[in-house]
Formats: sequence, C-alpha cells, structure tokens
Amino acid sequence: MRHTARPTRHADAPTLETLEPRVVLAADGVAEFVRLVGGSVTLDRGASFEIDTRLGNAGNATAPAGVEVRYFLSTNQIVGDADDVLLETDFTEEPTAPNEFSNETVDYTIPSNTPAGTYFVAVAIDPQDLIPEDDENNNAAFTTATITVPDNAPSVAATSLDAQSVLVRAGRGNGPLIDADITFDNADSTEYLLVLSLDQIFDSQDVVLRQDVAAIQGNSGVANISVTPAVPDGVATGKYFVGLIVDPNNELAEDPSDNALFTSDAVVSVIGSVTGAPDITLFGGGAFDRLLLNQEKARRPAGTGFGPVERDAGAKTIAYAIENTGSQVLTITTIEPRGQVPGDYEVINLPDFTIQPGETSEFAVRFTPTDFGTRRANIAVFTNDPDRPRFTMKIAGRGVPPDSAADIDVVGNNNSISDGDRKARSSTATKFGAQTLGESFQRTYTIINQGQATLNLQTISIAGPDPDHFEIVITPATLVLAPNQSTTFTVEFAPTQTGKLKGEIQIFSDDPDEDIFTFRVVGTGLNN
Repeated sequence: MRHTARPTRHADAPTLETLEPRVVLAADGVAEFVRLVGGSVTLDRGASFEIDTRLGNAGNATAPAGVEVRYFLSTNQIVGDADDVLLETDFTEEPTAPNEFSNETVDYTIPSNTPAGTYFVAVAIDPQDLIPEDDENNNAAFTTATITVPDNAPSVAATSLDAQSVLVRAGRGNGPLIDADITFDNADSTEYLLVLSLDQIFDSQDVVLRQDVAAIQGNSGVANISVTPAVPDGVATGKYFVGLIVDPNNELAEDPSDNALFTSDAVVSVIGSVTGAPDITLFGGGAFDRLLLNQEKARRPAGTGFGPVERDAGAKTIAYAIENTGSQVLTITTIEPRGQVPGDYEVINLPDFTIQPGETSEFAVRFTPTDFGTRRANIAVFTNDPDRPRFTMKIAGRGVPPDSAADIDVVGNNNSISDGDRKARSSTATKFGAQTLGESFQRTYTIINQGQATLNLQTISIAGPDPDHFEIVITPATLVLAPNQSTTFTVEFAPTQTGKLKGEIQIFSDDPDEDIFTFRVVGTGLNN
C-alpha cells in the first residue's frame, strides 16, 4: 500500500524487535495487513524511535485511495481507547491492487503531552470502520515490545496572581496592573493567557487581555509577569475576575487543575462601550468609583450596605451617581424605594430626570430604621434605557439599639458566638464531638453584658431537633448583669441514641434586639 512518504531511519534511534502479526482490511474483498518491528526501550518525551511496517492488500479486489492509517501509542492494545497517544493520522494516496504490499521504516518522537506509562506501538487501518470488509478483526497490530515513558513530564503551573482593583472603560485606556508567577518543572516555556472572567471558569466567554509566551533559563524555575493590559472595546459592562491560564492548549503532560488561577474577588469593573441608545450606569462609593450592577447584592464598600444605624433616633444618608454611558438622552421617569421595607428608606436630592450622553447626575438615599435587625429594600430607577428599563439597586441596613442599652454577648472557648448561628464550631465550643451511649460531656459558656444598661436574663432553654440529649446542668449564678458583668452556664451532652444529634440553646433576656439569643450545639452518639 502506497501512502504519504515518511522520514528515513535515524542511525541513533533505537531499533525495536520485529513482530509477526498480520492485519487485513477488506473492502469488497480487499484486505491489508501490517507487520511492526519493535524492541522494549525507555524513552523521554521528545526522544525518537523507529518502527518497520508492512501494509498491503491481501484481498482479490482493489482497495480505494484515502483509507485512514493511524499510528499511536497504546497502554492496553485496544483501538480507540481514551488513553491512546496519537502519533500520526495518514491516508493512502492511491488505490492498492490485490496482493500489493509495501514495507516502510518510519520514525516518530514521543509527544510532549504523553503521560508516564508503558506503551505498545500500534497501527490501525480504517479505525473508524468506514469501509466494508470481509474481516473487521484484523485491522490493527501492536508491538509485543513496549516503550516506557518515565514520570518526569514537563509541567507548568499558575502559582500566584494579584490584580489591582480598578474601574475601567472598555476600549479606553489601560486595565488593571497584573502581577503573576508561573512555575516550571522540566520545561522552559509555555503559552499563557490573562483573561477577564465573570465566573472564575476558563471558557469561551472569557475576555482575553493578553496572550504571550513565558520562558525561563534552564528547565525549572519561576517566571514573573507584570503587565497592565488594556481592556478591549466591546467588553460588556460588568464586574470581572482576573484569570491566569497557562498551557491553554494542554500541550504538556501535566495536571490541568494547576493551569488556571483566578483572583478571589471580581476586581475589575468595566463600563462597556458606548451604545447607540440611552444606557444607565450607576456608581457608589465615596468617590463614585464603585460600579453598581442591576440586582447586585448590597455591600458596604459599594455604598449599598448602610451598616448599623440606631433605631428611631438615628439616620444615615449615602449618595450615588447616575451616568448616561449611551449616545442618546437618558430620561428618568421614576426613582423610588421598593422591596421588603421601603418605608425605612427615602430618596432625597433627586437626580436630573434628563441626562445627556456622557453626563452624570447625583441622588441620595436616607436610611431611618423603624425596627431592629436587617432592613432590606431596593431603589427602582425607571428610564428609557432599552436594555434595562428598570434598574434595581439593592440596599440593606441594620437597625440597632442605642449604645446606652443592654447588649448580650455569649462566649465559648474565648470566642464570641453569633446570635442565630446554626453551625456548630470547635472554635466556639458548640461542637461536642462523639460520646458513647451512657457517657456525657460538658461545656461551659459565658454571658457578658457589653451594653451600658443593666441586662436582665430570664430563662435558658434547649430546643431544636434533638433537645432531649442536651441539658442545662449549671444555671447562671445571677440573672441581673450590670454593664461589663458576666456569668456562666453549663450544657451537658448525654446521648441516648446513636448518630448526629442537634440542639438549640435559647437565652431569653431584655436585650432590645436579641431578646432570644440562639445558637446550635451538635454531638454524636456512639454504641458501646
């Protein structure tokens, strides 16, 4: 069988022992066979080796041109296995007459992405079974000799990444300052990408900021990258993580889990390219340098989280800016509080209701809590922006008592326990561990009055899914705590059944916003 010409034998390449299996491929009575020659060797990636092949048509009809011939390394002598390492895919150039055979000596190199292991050298004719044959079971041959690839594969890893938090406009000026390290082992260069990602997953939706090659002297070490790439035009408005992707095409045999590294926060806020319509963009922060997204969770650094404000007597006002980043006039029709408790918020200092392209107008929101606890709402801005006719800015604050009130704090293992904590933790002594049935274990907690008025305790009880396995065995020595005074109580875990058991400690007092202070305790019952 005649097919694409191959390189000649290299004098310094190892010769593999001769094998005798025949492979026959038939199409309307046409058949081919191949004979491999091999000898067992150990080779590094990039090293060369040779094989002698014999391909032919043993049938009584002519085989067509264009028959696929695949050369590969195999761990298990199975064609098409996921662990096969492809060496070459070739196609016959001419028809092959009956009883026509050809012998060839060809050389290959171990691909750089070959995993460590022991391989047979293989050839498969028509591996996808596209041609009807008399015998479909003799299309492949494998050497009895093997090639062992040692475990010293070249690898690269993204080992550190830091990116500056910035607000940028797509297509205008530089983006973030990025500093990154790539670690090499048995390799001296690799392609890398710096990307913007919305989800910390490397995929086709990412925006490529830079595509380049990093290199080192020698074959092990660290390459540092420090660049300030521009954000290209056309990037959509949003908040992006910065990602470093090394060996993006998986050209090396390595653990791909080390190839991608993203910043822990979405540090790059992008204002998208100017559109041909009105386009509303909101900003928060003290210098209006925080991009606010539609329906984004309220956060204090962005100015949408108001934090603690004294109930009734307190109020807090935060300003925001609306920019028209489109190319047509932006018209505001309504701006008002909505959501869970809109009555706790008021829009003051209304913005201009007509904003020209590229111009900005400010408004402010005042938070006056009418109750204790978290108070959520949103500011709804209705405009003629065709993409977001309603922009929803989520806001939240917390109503708290005055400093002059009593304030309960509960401590376990010298760490404060959060009111309502539903997770048992070793750090707060709320995790009792495992106890054998019939045995018990105790933990002691401290109640502190952190306020400026007297705290009056009432009762301490146990609720939750499995309250019968927990008991208050030592009650507080006093129920009246002056400012900065403390007392203790002790909980015993004595399981009467096996498995994970949960209880909820409830402390009743006259604390104005934590009148029922609760936290979870957990233990496990074991058989004797």
